Amino acid sequence: MKKAIVILLLFSPIVMLNAQTTFSGGWKGGDVTVDFSGLRKSGGGPGNTQERYSSNRESSPSIPGGIIIGKEYSRFAADAYRKTIIPWNKRDWSKVIEHCNDAVAYAKTDIENRKIYVKAREEAKGYKEWDKGVEDADNNNYDKAIERFKNALEYFPDDVTLKTNIVLCCFNKITDEAVKYYNKEDWVNAAAYYNVLWKNFDNNSTEVQTRYSECLSKIENMKKTEKAHLKFNTKLAEVQKTLDAKKRIY
Repeated sequence: MKKAIVILLLFSPIVMLNAQTTFSGGWKGGDVTVDFSGLRKSGGGPGNTQERYSSNRESSPSIPGGIIIGKEYSRFAADAYRKTIIPWNKRDWSKVIEHCNDAVAYAKTDIENRKIYVKAREEAKGYKEWDKGVEDADNNNYDKAIERFKNALEYFPDDVTLKTNIVLCCFNKITDEAVKYYNKEDWVNAAAYYNVLWKNFDNNSTEVQTRYSECLSKIENMKKTEKAHLKFNTKLAEVQKTLDAKKRIY
């Protein structure tokens, strides 16, 4: 099983998020609804331990039954494919891909079973990217994780869990940036990220609104020569362009 990760609190004492928010990203299978209830994020101290990102744990190789061994190479292919069972259960995708490649190479004339081997190989490639994405996300490497999950979507275009993982990475990345700039008293950048949390993720918690209002108040009190409003609008447009979860999801 994937190790659970430590979730740190974003706000004290607790962040109250809307239970569900629907996102669309131009992907197959329609929109994805993400349940943010109970999700906690960094900013104040150790919190609960839970999984934020999910891997597919129900996958298993589809070993064809009743293989007709009409040729020696068909038998070699079937033997190679059966070798995927142990590494598949261990999620050793590189080894699975290796055995599937052998099976595909041997099954040049065994068209029906060759399709099965190719399908298993492609799924293993997808799960490899998926698992690496989970690892990156748990280490807070959100950009890398998003790229991995996007790669996995090429193999599983309708998978809701993958889409949810992308949304959570997006949410957590924005949250980290908001907290970072707020703690540095960089009111312009903090305001931009809190705006996106509120407007794009429907996070209308008291803490988010309070911090956002505080940032705006600080901006209002800045000298005109600092061009704080212009900088805020520019930063907000930049963040929304790259991290707009409602419209783009990368």
